[in-house]
Formats: sequence, structure tokens, C-alpha cells
Amino acid sequence: RCADDMARSLPQLPGFEIAGRVGEGAGAVICRAIRRLNREAVAIKHVDNTEGDQEKFVIQAENEYEIAHELDHPYLRKYHEIVRVKKWFKTKELYLVMEFVDGERLEDRVPPALTDRVKIFMDVAEALHAMHKAGYVHADIKPNNIMLLANGHVKVIDFGQSCKIGHRKERIQGTPDYIAPEQLNRHPIDHRTDIYNLGATMYQVFTGKHYE
Repeated sequence: RCADDMARSLPQLPGFEIAGRVGEGAGAVICRAIRRLNREAVAIKHVDNTEGDQEKFVIQAENEYEIAHELDHPYLRKYHEIVRVKKWFKTKELYLVMEFVDGERLEDRVPPALTDRVKIFMDVAEALHAMHKAGYVHADIKPNNIMLLANGHVKVIDFGQSCKIGHRKERIQGTPDYIAPEQLNRHPIDHRTDIYNLGATMYQVFTGKHYE
């Protein structure tokens, strides 16, 4: 969709200019926007629940914000605010205003140099350690959720499946090629889940094959 289409799809969020669509997933559309007040570039995740069949994605986005807002590390994406549009006490639309990450996904560009790959995973491990110290697990580490920045560092994104350490999920969540056994068996999730997800990601990046 063009920028005009995106602008029409986000009519209830004053103070922002829609600059274009950058992605989608988990019942949401993500676009780049400019905050009119200070011309800051941000990313906005929009969940549309006007048809009444996206409630689980609204809950997931609310959980995503609550966790991400508690985190503060340069290698973790920052979340600025959450905006809810309600009707009859029900959230019909939800917006997450996030840090705009200008980079490439590791899934799309794997650096050829071994030292660069090692540096990427050192950064990711540091980011995950910060999450664990704060009491949370990312639970969906994979190449698609690791952004490579121009300054040589990384940004871990997408906290849609994140949870508190020790949480037991009601349903199976995770990406098949990277999912940990406790995620499949719906056992309590802790820091070891991220270690497994990260190990599977490293295996894929270094060998070009998925772990079996």
C-alpha cells in the first residue's frame, strides 16, 4: 500500500504523519511515521479490532508493550507509548508507538565475515541478559527479529511472545525452526528458552541449515 493508504488506515492517531508501511504480522500492520511535535521518526504497530475477531492480537500487543516498556538497553527496541481507541469499554483499535529501527534483518543479510557474525551474537546475548535481569524472556529469538544497524550493533525487536520468567503459556507459541522443547510442551519458560532459540539461530546463520 502507498503512504496515502496507510494514512487512511490510521485515522485515529493524532500527532503523527504516516510515512509508509514497513511490515505486518500477528494481526497487526507496522508503518513508519513522523511525530509532528519534534519530527522524530517512529514505528507504529496498529491492531484493528473493529470486526471483533482480533481480540487475541490486542491482548498480545498490550502484553508486548507492558514488557518492552520495562526494558532499557541499547540493543533492545524501545517502546514509547500505547494508544487505545475504545467503544463500549472495548478496545477497537490499538497503536504501539515504537523506536524506528533503521537497519536490515539478519534473515535478509548475513555478514560474510566470521568476526562480524560472532559480534552480532555477542550483542544479542547481551540484550537477552538485560531482559533476564529484568525478569523477562523474549521467547522468539530468530534471524527475523535481529536487526543489523549501520553502527555495527544490533537491535532485538518484537516482544509479542515475551513473558515473565517462569510463565506457562496456555497455547504453543514460537517459530518452528527455533522453538524450544518447553515451548512445544507448554512447560514454564525461563532464560534457557532464549538460550535454545539463540543457539538454533546461530546454527542456522553459521551453517545455512535449520537445526533438526
